[in-house]
Amino acid sequence: MLWRLALAALGLLVAMAALASAVWLRLPAPETHAYAAASAVLAWFAAVHGGIALTMLGFAGARVAAGFMGPQRGLELRVAGHWTGYACWVCAIALALLHLAPAWGPGVAR
Repeated sequence: MLWRLALAALGLLVAMAALASAVWLRLPAPETHAYAAASAVLAWFAAVHGGIALTMLGFAGARVAAGFMGPQRGLELRVAGHWTGYACWVCAIALALLHLAPAWGPGVAR
């Protein structure tokens, strides 16, 4: 069970690293353009939710390692799993919007 938590955390870290590199390597400073400011807010929203998911996965992993998880005590794993899925979808949608939105609108610096 610990390897599943570690694999979920690794996947989330990769998604957050891709999101961070997209923001810092492709966008101008948020003070220069409204698109850059909106993209920074979107990236921070995804990063905060990803950080919360990583914290929840760490807590669930610590509970599993300490032996506090059993058939009657699986709520933490379910909550962490649902939140991690939500955070992964948020990161994926943020990446898609950051990469596809410039193609939709005219006048945005590329």
